[in-house]
Amino acid sequence: MIPQRCTRQALSAAVAIAALVAASAAQAGDLKLKRAVLGTGGVGYFEYAAEVDGAEPLQLRARLDQVDDILKSLIVIDPAGPASITLAGKSGASEAFASLPFSESDLTSLPALMAALKGAVVSVEAPRKLSGIIVSAVTGIVKGEDKQEREFTRISLLAGAGIEQFVLEEAQGLRFDDPKIAAQVETALKALRSARDRSGRDIA
Repeated sequence: MIPQRCTRQALSAAVAIAALVAASAAQAGDLKLKRAVLGTGGVGYFEYAAEVDGAEPLQLRARLDQVDDILKSLIVIDPAGPASITLAGKSGASEAFASLPFSESDLTSLPALMAALKGAVVSVEAPRKLSGIIVSAVTGIVKGEDKQEREFTRISLLAGAGIEQFVLEEAQGLRFDDPKIAAQVETALKALRSARDRSGRDIA
């Protein structure tokens, strides 16, 4: 978030964030650089601002080698009252998975994730349209016309009063119908990406 044209000395900058209360909510990434002043002593002043509604969080992206300096000099101005600053720890991904119905290893493959999400409602568009509650995910081996063995996963769904099945590897348009499950998968993927990102940290 600090302009790349700054010298290394300027990284020990004083940073101010003004959070102004307004009618529209601000999402992560809506902080915009409003003013930048560089002094002759190599110290810079960078002011970011955003309009928020209520307690909407804002995020400031910082390079790894800048995080310490920014935290030491960061000033948050909020006319609505006191504001807090948080920096997720290196164990952020582990903490995120602690409250989810699946583990990090379950995200290594779609069959593992489907098995972990028994009871979730899913839909597939092709090769035939199906929708139901995941009952089981069973993996097996089948030989193709070329005599080569291939792994497949048969998903059983409770659809109404009956059980429907489909092969996961052949399915197209797979969707989680429960918005909560979809949000949890998205949260987990974001936590993993953040934990593995060596380019910087997010200060909230």
